[in-house]
Amino acid sequence: DERADEEGKSEEGGGEAAVPRPVVRVVERVGGTGEWGYGPLANGPAHWGSLGYPTCSTGLQQSPINVEQRVVAADLPTLAWQIPAGGSGTPGVVYDGRSVKVEGYEAVFAYDGLSYSLKHTVVHTPSEHTFGGQHFAMELQFVHAAEVQGVAKYLVVSAFVRTHDESNAILAKLAGALGPEGVPVAGVAFDEVAMSVLGQMEAVNPTVTNAQNYYKYEGSLTAPPCQQGTTWVLLKNSMAVTFADLAKFTDVQGSNARPVQALGDRSVFDSHVVA
Repeated sequence: DERADEEGKSEEGGGEAAVPRPVVRVVERVGGTGEWGYGPLANGPAHWGSLGYPTCSTGLQQSPINVEQRVVAADLPTLAWQIPAGGSGTPGVVYDGRSVKVEGYEAVFAYDGLSYSLKHTVVHTPSEHTFGGQHFAMELQFVHAAEVQGVAKYLVVSAFVRTHDESNAILAKLAGALGPEGVPVAGVAFDEVAMSVLGQMEAVNPTVTNAQNYYKYEGSLTAPPCQQGTTWVLLKNSMAVTFADLAKFTDVQGSNARPVQALGDRSVFDSHVVA
């Protein structure tokens, strides 16, 4: 986005190093009548409804949410990704003007009687979902879709990331791939990603993995068109990233988290693993 780059240069001035700040750049339209972005500007989340995405403002089951109220223990299935026999595809890291995404992986996520195909993984900094009102440093959203009676139904698996003195190996490789659009994530097959994400252990009880330790609720896509009927799987065991690797993401995309939405009368189901 040359316009945004030129604006940034004019604001820096004086030859001083630029202070990292949220980047609000839009390079594409996705339906609706207007471009959308993040932050307090006229195209930010508070205004998405007036840009041709009315569900973003009027929907009663919107995402993200704060996980704290109306949490109900439930017997939920063990999670797993299925990888095609021919391999998991060739991944690449791109920046679409709003978010860093990982595209090109092929995997299927079976849940509640449906088989969802992985479309892409979106990186949000900080996390969009909060827990007890607190954000994680990062949220990785694995976005899946299935066709139900001719209509796309979405399921999103979210992995949460905390800062630490050592990065998770997968996150370190993703951070290292940031740069020119479409840089392949060399040497990272999706079975490695699946093992790292779903196999992440609980810090207090290292026998409990994310495959059994998660929340589930019904919500929406967190970006326009904010389509409802989206199933969310929020993994409880967080991954780790160093401040240096985290900065590689935030230097590109800044802050791109939609504010939490009202829970309303929805319940959040907790796999409630007790060892």
